[in-house]
Amino acid sequence: GALDGRCYRSLLLFDLSSLPPFLSIINVTMELFPSTHKPGINNDVVEMYQVISKYSPKAVSWRHHPLIAGRLIDSAVLQGEKHFPVTFNLTKLAKNWYGGGEANFGVLLKARDEILSGLIKFCSREWDDSRCWPMLQIEYAQPHTSGCDLTLDRTEECLAVKEWSYSSTLDVLVFEYTYVLFNRSDHAVEACLQLSMNGSEWSTNSPEQLVLPQSYEMFMPDTITRYSRLGFRTLEPGQQSKVEMHIQGRVS
Repeated sequence: GALDGRCYRSLLLFDLSSLPPFLSIINVTMELFPSTHKPGINNDVVEMYQVISKYSPKAVSWRHHPLIAGRLIDSAVLQGEKHFPVTFNLTKLAKNWYGGGEANFGVLLKARDEILSGLIKFCSREWDDSRCWPMLQIEYAQPHTSGCDLTLDRTEECLAVKEWSYSSTLDVLVFEYTYVLFNRSDHAVEACLQLSMNGSEWSTNSPEQLVLPQSYEMFMPDTITRYSRLGFRTLEPGQQSKVEMHIQGRVS
């Protein structure tokens, strides 16, 4: 999906240094491509943490790594083969980097289970194929100008499983918005709208709704908060359903 071209942009970067000042950051994701993936006993869960100290890349090892913040930024499950992209959401941290509230020393990735997990390697900027390099995708609003009608228009496609999964975290403070979830598969899906004041502590805005196969449901907030996301899952273990989410909004 894309944000409205008149006032919003989606930018692919390696860092935030080329962004002009005074932008409103809406959503930031990091896309990584595994170069090697040898699964462990279970599906490998990779966690992302903020680095809070200077370090030399050549001196980093499994036992010696830079200091990291204790709070988890995001996690992802590696279920595909190598070169299948993995996406992490780091909107809140990137906004602090951009605004000067946090020093940007990068992020650290580690397996959730460092004993039973298999081997995971990611492509770096030295990888031969540039399409597999790490990439930040930044969606932001330009400063408001006369005649610019700010709108939000975004689409996401995800796979629902028995465990709760979530759409990207969006900064929706200035918007009146609606989520529409389409269930494209043959199994029913349970879904709910979640809201947060800080991007880390979430509350369910309304009871979970059942989305039948090949049908859709709409989700609208009944209160104003800073961040929103949509949660979804299937009803039975082993079931998988393709879901498509459309988020539309305009400045309230």
